[in-house]
Amino acid sequence: MIQDEKLEMAQTRAEGTRWSAEIALGGDLRGWRVLAGFVVQDECLTLAELRVFPGPRVFDETERGLGEWSDDDLKQVAPEGLTARFLRRIPVGEITCFAHSDFVAATNSQLLVTPPRWAKSAVRQPAQPGRAGRDDIYYLVWATRYAEVVAGTQTPILSLSKKHKADPARVRDLIHEARRRDLLTPGVQGRAGGSLTRKAKELLRKAEQDG
Repeated sequence: MIQDEKLEMAQTRAEGTRWSAEIALGGDLRGWRVLAGFVVQDECLTLAELRVFPGPRVFDETERGLGEWSDDDLKQVAPEGLTARFLRRIPVGEITCFAHSDFVAATNSQLLVTPPRWAKSAVRQPAQPGRAGRDDIYYLVWATRYAEVVAGTQTPILSLSKKHKADPARVRDLIHEARRRDLLTPGVQGRAGGSLTRKAKELLRKAEQDG
């Protein structure tokens, strides 16, 4: 679990339609990094590769290349090496969202991240959900979408409404409900903003594990 400690961007590299980001993990995954490889296709930033390796939280005095690690970093590796249980703890959705936010902020891009299978299933919930209403996962989709675009535009509601062919008033209501359910942090008066909450990140990890 990443807990409340933020992911940290170590370095990035762009090559044509490909973009790579090296990210240092926090919490009880401190001492590990991931190299996430993305491709741009169909107006989306799609995760195509993910590599996990040991490495310091910040670079030491010896400059390293993207994704490089040294023998000194082996102390982070347990005797049994990388296990399936360990890999399941890697928060792929949180990493993807974080990397995407950095990408759109750096490039002023309006690209969205390719939705995972669980998100596609969630948004297909019936238009009339019944007395129980829609569950948190439905609003998590919109919270994640909002967190992905808000760093790259001053009008995230309008951007989402255009991308998903939805009425701006409805998108605004969905984001308001996501905040009410504690899936997005409060915005600043008069300015677009907000990020995924701890509750949202926990739901995101569970959704990924459930497929």
